Amino acid sequence: ITDYGRDRDRRPLTLHPPFPQPVNMQATRPPINSPVSNPSLRTQKIAASRGKISSQKKNIVDTLQNIFTDYEKNSRCLIFAVNKYPTAKKLNDLKCAVADGLLVAETLCGFTPVFDDSSGIWESPKEGNMTKGQHFSVKMYIDQAVTKDAIEHALNELMKQYSHKNPQVGRLYICMAGHGLLDDISGSSVFCCSDYIAEDSYATSYPLDELRKKLQRIGLKHQIVHLDCCHAGGIFTDMRDDKIDYDLINMANRPSVSAITAVTKDEVSIETNGHGIFSKHLCDQVKDEYIFQRYNRGYVTMTELFGAVRKQVSNVARNDFKQDMTPVHGKVLLQHLKEQCCGEMLFFKPGLNTANLGVASWGGGGGGGAVQARGETKDHPLSEEVTLFLRSSNINI
Repeated sequence: ITDYGRDRDRRPLTLHPPFPQPVNMQATRPPINSPVSNPSLRTQKIAASRGKISSQKKNIVDTLQNIFTDYEKNSRCLIFAVNKYPTAKKLNDLKCAVADGLLVAETLCGFTPVFDDSSGIWESPKEGNMTKGQHFSVKMYIDQAVTKDAIEHALNELMKQYSHKNPQVGRLYICMAGHGLLDDISGSSVFCCSDYIAEDSYATSYPLDELRKKLQRIGLKHQIVHLDCCHAGGIFTDMRDDKIDYDLINMANRPSVSAITAVTKDEVSIETNGHGIFSKHLCDQVKDEYIFQRYNRGYVTMTELFGAVRKQVSNVARNDFKQDMTPVHGKVLLQHLKEQCCGEMLFFKPGLNTANLGVASWGGGGGGGAVQARGETKDHPLSEEVTLFLRSSNINI
């Protein structure tokens, strides 16, 4: 029989929680090469972090300057706006479509179109307006000039000038303002030309699925279709939100072909005070620089611009007109020029040029702000890792 009590007494004493364990002071001492115990190494780490930030800032500025230069050379806009439908029995004349087109033209090129003759066609001056606008060359068609043949011809000219075999970084902005109808045959939507006749609807309207095919053959990488007409949502290919975060340095040269519409496929667009509320709010954000103040930098993406406009339009429609109006931004093409469509069209604060672009507008990707647009620069924030280290070391910089 084992003397259990006597064996227990011979065992070494072992401490268990909640009793404290002995502390190894050598293990808690910071190593020699730790930034906390080595001031010179700490200084080197801070300098390296600042160097990394400076390099990142330079890359962003270089990318912005390159894309700005490309945009100055290759930014084209076509505007088709129709108020009058003299041959359409069931379509009423509109009051605001042409005014919306004029507003878009002024926002993009800095000039207000003036139609001196009866042709109904206006082109922006070639010298451009360097203090206003977005450096677009604009060609605008109104009322009787807006026919299916005219739209086809304008798109064919762009296909010749910018071949899909020679892709270029540039912008194409197509605006269509007028009546839109659902197409029962294709399941898409059509833009009604000025000579629209219900009995010959295909020849007197422009199907949005045909527009999509034309865009594939135009070699400009950043394309937007702006539709301010009823049932405009029929143009979209993919209504899913892929939630890809835009990275300026890596994605500035990638293609993007998308559309912004005043309403969904089943909704009706609202006009008030001489303009459609969607186009009015969109242009005001850019012309009056509200969107650049919101992001505190000199450039914004189409997604950022649209996000601000969508909320405004939906609130106005619901509160003032007791009606749902849901602007939509979505992809028209999933691939363009043999690349995945994951880029963005950029808009720059009016008055910027390659000389002041680096001072006025550097920022990281499509997210937060960067530098105040009035020339007073702010330091780039340190990374979270460096910030925590500096705080733990009681370093003020």
